[in-house]
Amino acid sequence: MESSKSSRVFAFGILAVLAIIWGSSFILMKRGLVVFNPIQVAALRITIACLWLSPFTIASLRQVDRKYWKYLAAQGVAGNGLPALLFCIAQTQVNSSTAGLLNSLSPLFTLILGTMLFHLKTTKWQVWGILLGFCGAILLISAAHHDTPSNGNGWYGLLIVLATVCYGLSVNITKRYLGSLTTLQVNSLCLVPVALVYVVYLLTSNVTTVLETTPGAWQALSFVAILAIIGTASSNLLFVRLIKLSNPIFASSVTYLIPIVAILWGILDGEQLTLLHGCGIAVIMAGVALVNKR
Repeated sequence: MESSKSSRVFAFGILAVLAIIWGSSFILMKRGLVVFNPIQVAALRITIACLWLSPFTIASLRQVDRKYWKYLAAQGVAGNGLPALLFCIAQTQVNSSTAGLLNSLSPLFTLILGTMLFHLKTTKWQVWGILLGFCGAILLISAAHHDTPSNGNGWYGLLIVLATVCYGLSVNITKRYLGSLTTLQVNSLCLVPVALVYVVYLLTSNVTTVLETTPGAWQALSFVAILAIIGTASSNLLFVRLIKLSNPIFASSVTYLIPIVAILWGILDGEQLTLLHGCGIAVIMAGVALVNKR
C-alpha cells in the first residue's frame, strides 16, 4: 500500500517536471528557427539527443533482442522524428504559445488510437471528451489563422495536430510492445534509426556554412542543443518511466500543464493571446478532463 502511494507521488512529480521541460520546448524551437530552417532544427535536435545517449546505446545494442527493433523504430519515428519536424515547420507560421496549446490534443489521440489499434475500452465520457477536444482545436487553429490574416498561414496548426497523432501512437506502442525493456534501452535505441536519416541530411545541408557566416548561429545552436539534451533525450527517459508507473492516458495528461508553461514563455517573448485562444484551450482541457474521467 505504501509502495503504491509512493509510486503515485513519484508519478505526479515526474509529470510536473515534464510539464516544465516540454512547456519550454516551443520557445527553444522558436529561437533555433531564427537561424536554421525547420528541417535543420529537427535534424540537429534528434542527432544531438542521439549522441548524448550514445553511451547507453552501445550497451543496449548488446542487450535488446532483435524482435523489438521494429517497435523501437516505430516509436522513434512517431514519438520523436516526425513530430520534431512537424512542430518546426508549423512554428514558422504559428506562435509558440499556440503550438503549446495545440499540443494538448495528445491525450485525445492516445485514447483514439488506443481504442482503434490497441483495443482499449472507452466510455461515453471519453467519447464526449474527444469531441470537445476537436472543437477546441478548431478554435485554436482559427485563432492562429487570425494571427496571420494576410496569408492565412494559421492553418499550419494542422501540422501540430498531426504531431499529436504521432505522440498518441508512440505512447501506445511503448506501453503495448516495449514494456519489458528498460527506460534507457527504449530511449537510446529508438532514436538511432531516425538520427541516421537526419545525419545524412545534415551532411548534405549548409549547416556548417550557416554556423560560420550567420550572426547568432552558435547561440541558436545552443538553444537547439538544450532542446535536444533536456527536451528530447532526458525528458523521454522520464516519460517512459511515467508510462510504466501509470498508464498511457495518465502519462499523456502532462499536456494539462504544458500549455501553462508555453503561455508564460510566449507572454515573456511578446506574443499576443486573444479570447479565442483562451476559449480554445478551455474547451480542449475540458475534453482532456472527460477523457480521464473514471
